[in-house]
Amino acid sequence: MRFERLASDVRLFARAGSEGWISLGDEAGLEAISAKRVRDELASSLESLDGPRFADAAARLRAIASSRSAGLWPPRWRLTLEILYDRIRPFWVLALLYIAIAVTYIVGYIAGSTRLLRWGSIAIMPVAALHIAAIVARAVIAQKVMASNTYEYILVMTAVAAIAAIVLNLRSGEPAYGLVGSLLCGLGLAATLLSPLSGKITQLPPVLKSEWMTYHVGAAALSYGVLYLAFGISIVFLLLSEKRQAAFRARLFATNIALVRLGFFLLAIGIITGAIWADRAWGRYWGWDPKESWSLVAWCIYGIFLHLRFCLAAKRRRAVLVVVSIVGFMAVLFTFIGVNYILSGLHSYA
Repeated sequence: MRFERLASDVRLFARAGSEGWISLGDEAGLEAISAKRVRDELASSLESLDGPRFADAAARLRAIASSRSAGLWPPRWRLTLEILYDRIRPFWVLALLYIAIAVTYIVGYIAGSTRLLRWGSIAIMPVAALHIAAIVARAVIAQKVMASNTYEYILVMTAVAAIAAIVLNLRSGEPAYGLVGSLLCGLGLAATLLSPLSGKITQLPPVLKSEWMTYHVGAAALSYGVLYLAFGISIVFLLLSEKRQAAFRARLFATNIALVRLGFFLLAIGIITGAIWADRAWGRYWGWDPKESWSLVAWCIYGIFLHLRFCLAAKRRRAVLVVVSIVGFMAVLFTFIGVNYILSGLHSYA
């Protein structure tokens, strides 16, 4: 009975024309393509727990399926890649590695060990490379651009934050950026994997099949990753003592401003390309859809951040600006998570 339920859902064989695919439970269809006998052998070997016979029947079914749909059936190497991806579960591994690196940094700071801090700064680089490789593997398996849904957005956003942290670490020689980046990436990935968000690899919905998706999603994901790191640096800034760590706080504040400026610019590109895409898809540049509105709110908050740099007195400037930076990222979070699950709109699929 269990095999019969599975057989009715597994569609492996392309029909002639475009009337759909034949499932393992389609008696007439399998008879027509001489696959029914092999299917029955597959079921029989499964019941008798005959592994070699089952593997042989599965290989014959695969050969029939691939011969009937050479242009549709995925190549062997891509199927192997998908099997490895499912077995390894790379983003769980990455979450644990990032957290382990963050712990190494923390212990290094507490113990005053430059060796541990150096190890952390070295280890984060290959882990970030693995992060990018996992995203590329997922994109190859799905045959689509990443960040087409909330789950994938977070995967890309955390990778961008890790890369930005590495660049800052290498340029300044300050391990704190590696600590913040690894901690943010580890916690972000872990929270995503433990959340109800679906990590299932799916095909791109027809509404998203546009060249403008690459520009819009790419700019938005880059901006969110940079602003995510700025958010983490703002938190660290508030936790440090103003008197004992004044010089370090000043460096963090300068970095925060630079990240917000870059994120603000990239978010503007994301909004503009999104508007152009909306005109191509829906016949208007702007319609005050919830996601459009909240992306504008987030952009305006960061615009206020940049404006207040020149308006506030020096004594109050830093504390106010880091709070505005944190509020800005809360708006970003609501834009690509809250809007999708609380408010309904044209962007609810993403």
